[in-house]
Amino acid sequence: MAVEAVPEGTCTTMCPIAELRERKKWNDFHPLERSVPSFSGRSLEQLAVKKFKRTIEEVDRSPERLRTLPCLYTTVEHLIGLLDVGVDFEDAYKLLWDRLRAVRTDVTVQRLLQRRSKEVVPLYERMVRYHILCSYELCEKKASVSNPHGFDAHLNLEQLNKTLQTLLSVYEDCDQASENEAEFVAYDLLLGTDATKLMRVRRRAAVLGSKEVQFALEVNRTLREKNWVRFFSRTYLQATYLQACVLHLTGADRGMRSHCLGVVSGGTKRVFGPKVSVYPLEDLRAALLLAGESTATNAEDLAEEVCGDGKLCPEVSAKRQKSYWTEIVNG
Repeated sequence: MAVEAVPEGTCTTMCPIAELRERKKWNDFHPLERSVPSFSGRSLEQLAVKKFKRTIEEVDRSPERLRTLPCLYTTVEHLIGLLDVGVDFEDAYKLLWDRLRAVRTDVTVQRLLQRRSKEVVPLYERMVRYHILCSYELCEKKASVSNPHGFDAHLNLEQLNKTLQTLLSVYEDCDQASENEAEFVAYDLLLGTDATKLMRVRRRAAVLGSKEVQFALEVNRTLREKNWVRFFSRTYLQATYLQACVLHLTGADRGMRSHCLGVVSGGTKRVFGPKVSVYPLEDLRAALLLAGESTATNAEDLAEEVCGDGKLCPEVSAKRQKSYWTEIVNG
């Protein structure tokens, strides 16, 4: 039985010429492919990026329709770079969501993960960070009846998990630990993967003993124990910005706050019963690391204010130390 040849891309433009011609017939371009204020000198041909196709036909496997690895790097750098040139974050997401999937398709069709894994890993790392970033920064832009084309958190999480699991599989197959492997193993644990999985897969001692993985294990342990005091007084303070975004995505921080406020309110707005004085809200907010102003007058009001899903949290945003989105995504 003949072995199917693996296609090798020869396209060096972000959008293959044949696809560009087809899309011009239907004027099928995203606004950010037509013009970007900061890229005023670039033409449509220089801004257009290959679209994602769910079904790959034989013509899509032709070398001239598959981008080379250097071109894929250029494409990802261009897409991520849009975040820092005055483009609305949500508008950029609607483009990046589709075009990054097309990048992964080109990688898959050419089997670059198997043939040139070390060179592809940085691309997948950036995409994972980007989806984590979006899960937080766009949480208030979710699709609804009034905003049907808004951010779909479930689809974003699906792509995050798929990309992350692919990346972790590549790490496992590498002979040596990758520079950022611990960072992404930790994200996997924070996203809810059972910690016992670490015992079933081949992970290097350096990764298991890293501060990132140890932080994730500490979070899992604290959540199991529902120890909100340790979570907010020690564990949460150690989180990086992206780790805090993951905790926000999974609801770990809101769950801990909800548990604490439930204990404090006790159904009577008092600590453990009516004989105990009302817990000072300012002390409670400080204990839960809550930032920003509040109009709450009791623990129950505070619970409704800070434990709701889909809200930006000042305490998470405060962890962002880098000025540019590209710096966060590139690590």
